[in-house]
Amino acid sequence: MTPSDFKTLVDQELDSLSWRPRNRSAVLSQTKGGGKVRRKLTVCLVTVLLLLLTAVSVLAAYHLLRAPEAEAIHQARQAVMDAYGLTPETLGLFYVQYETADDGWCVTLRPGGLIDSDRAGSYTVRLAQNKLTTDWTHDGWDASAWADDDLTAPTYGQAQLLYALHDGKDEALLLAQSSEIPQPAMTPPSGSLAVASSLPSDEASVFMDVRETTPDADEISLPEAKAAMRCAVQEEFGLSDEQTRLIGTQEDYDEVAVRFVTDPAGRRMWEFFVELDLDGTACSIGIYVNAANGEIVLLDYVTGGNG
Repeated sequence: MTPSDFKTLVDQELDSLSWRPRNRSAVLSQTKGGGKVRRKLTVCLVTVLLLLLTAVSVLAAYHLLRAPEAEAIHQARQAVMDAYGLTPETLGLFYVQYETADDGWCVTLRPGGLIDSDRAGSYTVRLAQNKLTTDWTHDGWDASAWADDDLTAPTYGQAQLLYALHDGKDEALLLAQSSEIPQPAMTPPSGSLAVASSLPSDEASVFMDVRETTPDADEISLPEAKAAMRCAVQEEFGLSDEQTRLIGTQEDYDEVAVRFVTDPAGRRMWEFFVELDLDGTACSIGIYVNAANGEIVLLDYVTGGNG
C-alpha cells in the first residue's frame, strides 16, 4: 500500500463529507465547551478512525499476494469454472500439476481416485504473456453426453461430478476402481499438488513436503498470517464477509489447525488446514503463507477424499 493508494481510498470513503469555513469556526468554538463537547469530538474521531481501518482492511484484501505458481493455479481454476461450468466443490475432485512453459505456466487438473479418470478427463490451462487458453480432454463432444447425472455416461460434466460427491459416491468409486486407466498414486510427483485425506501430523503434512519448526521474531505473526489465509480462502471460494470472519473461530464448526513449517527449499511458512462446508460438500483446504512477506505459497483443496 503506497501513500497515494491510501489517500485515494480515503478520499473515496470520505467523498460525501463537506467542509466549509463555518464548520471550522464551529469546531474551534466547541472545543472550549468542556468535557461534554470533548466526548462528542472523541466519538467523531473514533468513527473516522474506524472508517480508515475499514479502508485499510479492504485495501489489504485487494492486494492479496500470491507466489507465481499459486497465482497460476488460482487463475487456472477460475478459467475452468468459467469455461466448463464447474464449481469449487467439483474442482476439488481433481489434483493439480503445474510447470513453467512458453514464458508462462501450464496447469493441468487431473481427476483423483474417486472418479473415473477416462470419463472425467483432464483440464489444461496455459497462461503466457497475459493470454490464457483452456482445453478439456472431451472438447468437441456433444454436450448431451454430460447433460444429467448418469455416471455410466461416456464423459462427466458438472452434474455427474456433483452427483459423485453425494448420492452417487459409491457408484462413482466402483466405476473408478474398475477403470483400466491407472489412478494417481497418493505420493505426488514433482510439480504436482496431490493430497491425502487426514489431518497433518507432527511428521507429515497433507499438502506439501514440509517439516515443523519454530518462527523467528522478525517473521510475520500468526494473526497476520491468519488474515492472509482468510483473504485467500474468501477469494478462492467466493465467501461472504461473515463466512470469512468465522474461519478459525469458536463459532465455526471446526477450528483451523495451524503450525509453522519449512519446505526442502528452505521456505519458512505458516501452514493452515481448514475444513469448509461448500453448499453441503465437505472441503479440506491447505494454505501456506510465506513467513517473510505474507505471500500465499499454496492454496490447495480436496472434496470427497482420495478414494
